[in-house]
Amino acid sequence: MKPLFAALTLLLAAFLGGCATTALMPSSGDETVGDVGWKNYLEAEQFFNRIKQGETTVIDLSKNGLDLKTSKNVVVLDRTTLLALFMANIPGSFEYLDGAVKQCLRASENCTPYVFRKDETREEGKGSLLLRLLNFKKESTVRGWNVEILLLVLNDVVVYKQIKGTPNGTERSKIERRPLGPFDGNVSGYIGIK
Repeated sequence: MKPLFAALTLLLAAFLGGCATTALMPSSGDETVGDVGWKNYLEAEQFFNRIKQGETTVIDLSKNGLDLKTSKNVVVLDRTTLLALFMANIPGSFEYLDGAVKQCLRASENCTPYVFRKDETREEGKGSLLLRLLNFKKESTVRGWNVEILLLVLNDVVVYKQIKGTPNGTERSKIERRPLGPFDGNVSGYIGIK
């Protein structure tokens, strides 16, 4: 009887402690499937730097591994979204925009704005498994990198390019607290990111 009690006590301590249960914690990952084979932000940036505004064509992009017509991770923006994207950071005047952007906005029929996103992040659970299972507190660490490239293509030639993302990767803690645990719906609760 005593060995069974000791085993149950150890198991309960492991569930409440958290550190010993990291192998049992759930994890998830966002990974862009197919398309380009960049392994990190630096490779994406090197690809980006090979694009020459006013020279690189859609065919050149395809030869280098990014096919704008068939890629699963390419989003085509409409003219209104493109205008909102640039005007949000400019003090209300069209004249402050880059010349290629203005040209693209004026020639909306021949200009196509493409956004390519690649996301390689992974979320790993940590903390108390018991609190997570009962839905009181979910702690996770999110690690990885992502990149987003905006290309404005006018008459099949790239006239503008922009890149953003996390060059050195990211590591952040994510905490969800639900005071009522299993009785707290998915809508309510506090989510904090450190």
